[in-house]
Amino acid sequence: MAELFGKDVRTLNEHLQNLFEEGELEAEATIRKFRIVRTEGSREVTRLIDHYNREAILAVGYRVRSPRGTQFRRWATERLAEYLLKGFTMDDERLKNPPVPGAGVPDYFDEVLERIRDIRASEKRMYLQVRAYIFVAVLGASYYTYAEATWTRSLPDWIGSHTRMFEYFDGATQFVVPDQWKAGVNKPCYWEPELNRTYKDWATHYGVAVVPARPGHTRDKAKIEAGVLIVQRWILAALRKRRFFSLGELNEAIRELLARLNQRPFRKLPGTRRELFEQLDRPALHALPAQRFVFAEWKKTRAGLDYHVELEGHFYSVPYQLAQQVVELRYTAATVEVLYRGKRVASHARSHQRTGNTTEPCHQPKSHQRYREWTPQRLLEWASAVGVFTWRLVEAMLTHKPHPEAGFRAAMGPRSLASQYGSPRLEAAAERAVRFKLYHLDNCR
Repeated sequence: MAELFGKDVRTLNEHLQNLFEEGELEAEATIRKFRIVRTEGSREVTRLIDHYNREAILAVGYRVRSPRGTQFRRWATERLAEYLLKGFTMDDERLKNPPVPGAGVPDYFDEVLERIRDIRASEKRMYLQVRAYIFVAVLGASYYTYAEATWTRSLPDWIGSHTRMFEYFDGATQFVVPDQWKAGVNKPCYWEPELNRTYKDWATHYGVAVVPARPGHTRDKAKIEAGVLIVQRWILAALRKRRFFSLGELNEAIRELLARLNQRPFRKLPGTRRELFEQLDRPALHALPAQRFVFAEWKKTRAGLDYHVELEGHFYSVPYQLAQQVVELRYTAATVEVLYRGKRVASHARSHQRTGNTTEPCHQPKSHQRYREWTPQRLLEWASAVGVFTWRLVEAMLTHKPHPEAGFRAAMGPRSLASQYGSPRLEAAAERAVRFKLYHLDNCR
């Protein structure tokens, strides 16, 4: 211990004595005597030596004044501060690198995993970490109710819930009266709210008029307000003590209770929700389209000078005439459409590769298309037709550059010289460049 903290043994003994007297440590629990045989002069002597445990070493580290002690206290303070802030502190490198088998060093990795599993499985933690939202819909005449759980209240879940609602009803209504929720309404307004573009597409697909309720007017959607309360009492309350491990499992349980709710007799009206639905609402529903609505989002952007538009890190081509023009993107999980002034001008298969590009040759200018058609092999065939020295010059340009693309661009230069000065003059210039091993375009001018 004296060697560890860089202090004299008498100083450490003084600190230990103070720790025992003040009651911070107990000598019986801290000290263990080991019998050690040592040679003193010409004889062997057996002595009992005090060995202090880990707690004693840590306690001394908080008291001793030395550079090593200061280093220890700084480290301990950082660990304690992290524990008070986060509720845990961890030696990442020790857990990443398991001890060598047979070294006698304990491995606590399995214990850490078990404690994490226990924390994640706790009811309160699961409730706080994995919280779902409930979508509720009610038909006006029969009070026929639909409900489901979603992870978020974002636009994909909002549209998906509407689609599954109509599939549950097995038909589409003439009107939908939602809240002016931000997922479906871009700009709330008392008189004329602005619907999200995707929400409009969904309504057009099913032939539905979307009439959001006025802010603060619960009477515009009185039946859904009552429906939410009923779902809370008869479905959520029944599931409050159950634990679910997936959203699908939760929705299966909701469907079972939903069927019971719609079959449950009214208190003040004759029959059930299901019976009234068959009598009143089902005849008024119109048939669903043959194709299910495909969720698509919209984005307004400007095409770059390279006639490409960016979507989530990937670049898609548009006709080169639209460079630097503002266009609209309509994208699904499988396709990306580009619209200019309401007319579709490009369509691509969607790619989820970032930093890449998808280019249609027909979107390029003629000069770019001609450049795209040239390959190193075709370039060498052209050079061979001009002459042997032109072929050797082009071949050297292709191979002497550090990157193939740079070599290919340089090797395209002799074509320009041939069109400007003619093939005989290019061959003569290439002969001079090859003889002096000057494989640069400037040496051929």
